[in-house]
Amino acid sequence: MPSGHLYLPQLVDAYARSAKLNVPGPKGEPPTPIAAVDYAAKQVNWTFKTDEKGAKQLADATDAAKALARDERLAPGIERTLTGLHALHDARKGAAGIGELKMATDEAGFVANRSMTLVDNHFDKFEYKNLEEAYAGGEAFAAQAEKELPRGAVFSGKALDLAPAHTATLKKAWEGKKPLTPEEVFRFGKDVARELERAVTPLPPESSVKPEFQWYEDSTIDVLHAWTGNIAATAKAAGLEADPKALAKLEGAYRGEMLQVPENQALVKVLDLAGIDAANPEHRSRATGLLQDVTLDAVPASLAGGIIEARHLPPDKADWLTGRLLDLGGRPGNVDGLRAELEKIPPIKPRG
Repeated sequence: MPSGHLYLPQLVDAYARSAKLNVPGPKGEPPTPIAAVDYAAKQVNWTFKTDEKGAKQLADATDAAKALARDERLAPGIERTLTGLHALHDARKGAAGIGELKMATDEAGFVANRSMTLVDNHFDKFEYKNLEEAYAGGEAFAAQAEKELPRGAVFSGKALDLAPAHTATLKKAWEGKKPLTPEEVFRFGKDVARELERAVTPLPPESSVKPEFQWYEDSTIDVLHAWTGNIAATAKAAGLEADPKALAKLEGAYRGEMLQVPENQALVKVLDLAGIDAANPEHRSRATGLLQDVTLDAVPASLAGGIIEARHLPPDKADWLTGRLLDLGGRPGNVDGLRAELEKIPPIKPRG
């Protein structure tokens, strides 16, 4: 019979323990297989809760995290990072909040942390009949986590998992002994900004993403996280700063790479129809409102409303325009065609 609820805790634990990691031994000794659940407890991990007034409170931490927090030299920097990351995420409409910040100290630690996040996110899907089946199934989580390591940061459920390079950057900033390089700040800001956008992309309830919406979801993440000035602002909120000119240069080059993707070019062109300039930092909040403050299936209608308002078009064009936006397929040329059609529609005269 399925696991039901009676044996669920034991099955979850078995599943996590079966995700084995080859952790390097001390002094050059051969790697030792260690369960993910055990090695994750050795990482710098923080767990938060929300009080009655909506404020974030530290609920628990691993021994490694507690040791850092007790160091008076590091405490102010830690506080700034934790407070800043919460503020960034909570400012997004519909965001559930950061429930855990998991900072891996090495690659095996990242795999361990992500394996445990995946266990937490999917615990309701366990259908194993006994502990032996659960142990046999756990390796898939570790394999997925290992593939995600190059991303540098992953946000899923309520957990933000950081790779060891970002953990090292944060520790370096907290210690304050050496200045951060622009590359360190850029990489942290880029990866975290991307994951914050990914975490708050609202999906339609109980439905899969249809092909005509998929490009909107993917390009929204790409365009918003790489928006002019956003990567530096994300890093600064977490307490990380470097030479502004060098950082802006790195951001510009990366943004150029993002705009080589045809679907991203198409979204930038659509935003331009609504009077939004992706090169203007002050326009980002309006773009976020049109793209992220509604569920994914409502994005075309949201953009149609923004375009009609910006171009003073008749309101009865909303349904037609929504349909056209659905048919774009992420192709820049199709957006150019839509622009030509819009330019043939005379704007309505403002009252008065």
